[in-house]
Amino acid sequence: MSLRIHGIGGQSLARCPSPSNGQILRPTITTTRSPAGRLVSPARAHASEDGKDTDEEDIQIEKMMSSKRKSRKGQAAEPAKPFTVVSATRDSVYGDQPPSQIQQVETTVVQGLGLLFALILAEGIFLGASGFMSAEMDALAQDVVYPLFTPTLGVFLAGSSAYGLWKTREDTGSSN
Repeated sequence: MSLRIHGIGGQSLARCPSPSNGQILRPTITTTRSPAGRLVSPARAHASEDGKDTDEEDIQIEKMMSSKRKSRKGQAAEPAKPFTVVSATRDSVYGDQPPSQIQQVETTVVQGLGLLFALILAEGIFLGASGFMSAEMDALAQDVVYPLFTPTLGVFLAGSSAYGLWKTREDTGSSN
């Protein structure tokens, strides 16, 4: 047996038995049917005496929602047609044209800088971990890798700075 206590806005509280033999209150929402047969909350059903205002609002909302749906029932909406862009820059970026000589040189420089960065990272990890390795590996790190680390870092710094200056000069030259 449950006891229903009605609250505000159509919400009621049902008294249910709990495992500890006590009773707890559980919220439930009750609905009623409008004269047109639609489910509405009790608070909305009592908004007007005859329910016509509520039904008219519901019908207007349904009409607005159906007018937003452009496709017919059972048919998907048409996808947007892509634009055709005619541009040499766009074609070279997306691979419709072969890359120019400058783009090939730029790609080579960026790949070289990436390899230098990977080499510097590997040298640094090896130098840091050499203290935990065998005596032969520690000697290799001190005699070979450590003296090459600073020049490798210098070459990377000089190369990346030169590349940055080249791209900056290229950008300012094209904007004038």
